[in-house]
Amino acid sequence: MISDAQFLEQDAQILDIFKEEGSSLDSVGVGSEAETEPRDLTIEDLRRIDRIVQKAKFSVVAKHSISFLFKTIGVGVSELALAFIGATKSANLTRSSVETEEHKNERVDNA
Repeated sequence: MISDAQFLEQDAQILDIFKEEGSSLDSVGVGSEAETEPRDLTIEDLRRIDRIVQKAKFSVVAKHSISFLFKTIGVGVSELALAFIGATKSANLTRSSVETEEHKNERVDNA
């Protein structure tokens, strides 16, 4: 894995490659009939391009993986919280209904 500083340095070098190509086209004349030979890519240029592609792939995969984790964990935690709240409400309602039945029985016995 390359650091951000190395990535920026290599990105600047790649931009310089394209600037060189653009300046050679300007000197010949873009609309002229003269043909320019494209600059051959060296092994180092291909390695730089490969590193940039790998970094881009990694950042896309990392972004989607983190998004997936937050979405699934977030939904799971919220569902567990709702289930817990529902269970406590249900337990409170059951407890209050039992107490109400006991009070009714006491009133009937006292009468």
